[in-house]
Amino acid sequence: MLKFVWPYLSSAIVLVCGLLVYFLAARQFGIEGFSEYALSRRSVSLLQPVLFQGFGIALSRQVAKAESISGSRSPFSYLLATITIFSVVLLAIGAVSFFYASTMSKVFFGSEAYHHCIGPIVFVLLGCMLHCIAWPYWQGKMRIAQACVLESLNIGILPLAAFAVGDSPADILWWTGCFTTICSAGAILWIVYNEWRPTTLLREHTNDLFQYAIPRIPGAFALAALLSLPATICAHVADVRIAGFVAFGCSLLGMAGSLISPLGIVLLPHSTKMMANGRVRDIKRLVPRLLGIGIGVSLIVVFVVELCAKPAVALFMSSEDADLVSIIRLMICSAIPFLIYISLRSVLDGVTRKALNSKNCVLALFSLLVFLAVSYSLGGGVNLIIAGSIGSMCILAMLTLFETYRVLKRPQTE
Repeated sequence: MLKFVWPYLSSAIVLVCGLLVYFLAARQFGIEGFSEYALSRRSVSLLQPVLFQGFGIALSRQVAKAESISGSRSPFSYLLATITIFSVVLLAIGAVSFFYASTMSKVFFGSEAYHHCIGPIVFVLLGCMLHCIAWPYWQGKMRIAQACVLESLNIGILPLAAFAVGDSPADILWWTGCFTTICSAGAILWIVYNEWRPTTLLREHTNDLFQYAIPRIPGAFALAALLSLPATICAHVADVRIAGFVAFGCSLLGMAGSLISPLGIVLLPHSTKMMANGRVRDIKRLVPRLLGIGIGVSLIVVFVVELCAKPAVALFMSSEDADLVSIIRLMICSAIPFLIYISLRSVLDGVTRKALNSKNCVLALFSLLVFLAVSYSLGGGVNLIIAGSIGSMCILAMLTLFETYRVLKRPQTE
């Protein structure tokens, strides 16, 4: 039971700090600066799930298997393999951002005027990459306390601390990247110092990570796009101000997911071990409980946000911005299907090697793209974009429910 207390304590810290971050951004930089910061955070979120949902989950799963099955598999060699892979990814992202900063600014913000934010965004991604090495490693070894402390610092406390030293949205991002990079690098060095082992199968273990992660990367991109694309499209259809409001709504959706995602911190390695030991019946008993938690929490979230949106916006912005209130109330409706997906995705990742979550996310994104294309041709506005986002989340939830039922009805072992 204590293993579940740590994730929820960490999520509470991340949730409170996340709200405070946007509160400070609104108070210090005004509506334009708030929108710039919110869009920058959404841009980071477009690539961050690729690291976590792809290679991060692969690392956690392989470490959990190496811990439960004796043999030539070494958890430490999987760590070194992930470091090698992420180093190459970072060089590629850095090169693209250096040569095409204006183009990336045009894509993410709808204008080349925000090219000064691209460098800080990449620096934040560096901190995220290092976090997505240490955190999944500790998760796979079931060292939940260490993983949760690291998450509380990197995702919650340190981005908030950046406001004490930065004086613009770009400066805040620079300092956020600096703090999280130092913290995550320190965690990795601590792991290396305490768990160094000879690595004779590094190449084979790198292949293991690729075989598990590569099929999931399209899904990671798709999930990130589901949470970020509405804001990006609004930057082109409307303006940065409205797009920033939509980005904030997407961030609230992510914060709602943090109320359920702590279960996945424990359930991914736990369900992997249960499946490896043939305890399929125990996994089946977990699913209705998880589904009940997901639906119950999402209903509470929707009720609270619908009730408190107007006074909360007045507190954040020192004025009642009707556009922001309307956008928040619309977007939070996605919390119900999104939390259903969050509550069950770790079970699917744990019990089968097939990238079922990836397939579901890609199909949901395809439905969103089709809807957006049709609505754009008909001259649809921001509300129609948000409606498409809600519909795509409903499709994702239905696909997740179907795949969970199908896999557990006829378990797929490796």
